[in-house]
Formats: sequence, C-alpha cells, structure tokens
Amino acid sequence: MGCNWSDGGCMITGIVAGQYRTAVASVYKYWRITVTASGSIDTYKAHIAEAELFNGTSSVSMVGTYTASSSFSGLGPDKAFDGSAATFWSTNSSTLLPQWIMANLTTAASATSIKITSADNTERALRSPLAFTVEASNNGSMFDTIASFSGIPAWGVSETREFTF
Repeated sequence: MGCNWSDGGCMITGIVAGQYRTAVASVYKYWRITVTASGSIDTYKAHIAEAELFNGTSSVSMVGTYTASSSFSGLGPDKAFDGSAATFWSTNSSTLLPQWIMANLTTAASATSIKITSADNTERALRSPLAFTVEASNNGSMFDTIASFSGIPAWGVSETREFTF
C-alpha cells in the first residue's frame, strides 16, 4: 500500500518533516496560511487555488473577508476561498517568500485540518506550497502557530491534499 497523490487518496497526518504544534485551537476568527517554500521556477512565488478548513469531517464556513501579504492584480486572496479550483491566489511578481493569505471569518471556528488545492497547469502547480504554517488569532495581530509543514512533495495539476493538525 502506498500513497498516490494523483488520485487524491492521501492525507498528511502525524509528524511530517518540520511539523509542530504550539497551540491547541479552541475557536479562532482569523486563519492564516504562510507559505515559506514552493517549487516556483519563475518570479511568481506562491499560488493556492483553494484552501478549506475542516473540523473533523465537517467543512468550516469560510465566509468572511480575506487579505494577503501580496497579490497579483485580479488574483487576490478571495480566490483561494471562493469554492472554485479554477481561480487562485497568486503573489505579486518578484515578491520573495514567505507570503501569506488570511481569512477573517464571520463566525469564529475551530479546525483540525486544512485542504489545499494546487493550480490548473504545471507551471502554476509548481508554485504550490512545499512548506507552510497554519496560524490562528482572535484579534488579527497576535497569532498562535497551529501547525507547520515542510518536506511536502511537488504538486500535480489541480491536486487536493489534506493536512491534519
């Protein structure tokens, strides 16, 4: 039995190289994904087509407002939370990592995992996170690190992976 990323049948759980947890989430209003490494070979360093939080098997409502450390014109952070893998968030050209996207949820929530989907072509999929942290806050300025992931293998086109905290 192996893990086949291409069929979406894999979930990263337990300890992955560099994973740690410094806070046990109760409920948080702000959820942030900070991309610290990608496989980008061009000037656009990070893409996330879709990000969705889960509490157990239940999807967390991602209704809220969205911000990012940088965004390319027309590819803002809202695109990563819009329910469509055909749209995506992208950093500005020539912006160095780390870069982050954040959801300010209308209703605070707890989460036990996050699903991330890569972009819709090979070049864009290379910009998917190879290392990232999940952080949460109730005031938008002081963040708890919920989990950190590194050593993530390269992504396929429109691939969804689940990362458990």
